Amino acid sequence: MTKKLTHKTPAFYSAVVGLLTFIILSGTALMRGNTVDSNQDLTDIVVADADIPSGARLTDKMLTLRSLPKKYADKGALSSKSSLVGIETNMPVFKGETITKRKLRIKENRASGKATMVQEGYRGFSILTDESDPQGRILRTGNQVDMLVTLNRDVLGMSVTKTILERKDVIAVEGLGRNDMYIVTLMVSPEEAQKLAYAQANGRISISICPAGDDSYRPLRDITAEEL
Repeated sequence: MTKKLTHKTPAFYSAVVGLLTFIILSGTALMRGNTVDSNQDLTDIVVADADIPSGARLTDKMLTLRSLPKKYADKGALSSKSSLVGIETNMPVFKGETITKRKLRIKENRASGKATMVQEGYRGFSILTDESDPQGRILRTGNQVDMLVTLNRDVLGMSVTKTILERKDVIAVEGLGRNDMYIVTLMVSPEEAQKLAYAQANGRISISICPAGDDSYRPLRDITAEEL
């Protein structure tokens, strides 16, 4: 006959002690495991304490520090608030978002992409060409071009075509993958960039490819409709 286990029997007390021992040991192991996890490689990262618009100059109040395991930190995350104060953002940053180098207007970001192709004192000016001006399709980096503008009739009272720049270096040509549209980037002076911007706003720009090895210049005059 099986003996019933009751709270008065030695076996009952042995079972209770065993259960309590198991619970204590399991809890201790769990606590140790949590301690190890909580002490794993932590790092401080700077996050936005409020929504920050593009072009804003960072202040201490805009930023806060947050600790998290290194393996979860964003690439390029920064750890010092004081080093960021006074730097401008180059894109919007939302509250709680990590502040990374690529979101800031810093020299490291300026010295990348097409900016590395532009010589000091010059500017890169981009012009969109389409199927009506096929030069974008045949241009290559390193070519030189003349820039012409056909001004709208209301600018001078008549339709006029002018050569506004000669022998400008092409530093990039990018196809947009649709309708033979290309972006042609030239290296020009700041004053020449102003000319091109005015020409774009008041007429139609055309590109004329210069022959390789020919550095000659010759005076050009404006052409009107009556002379064609």
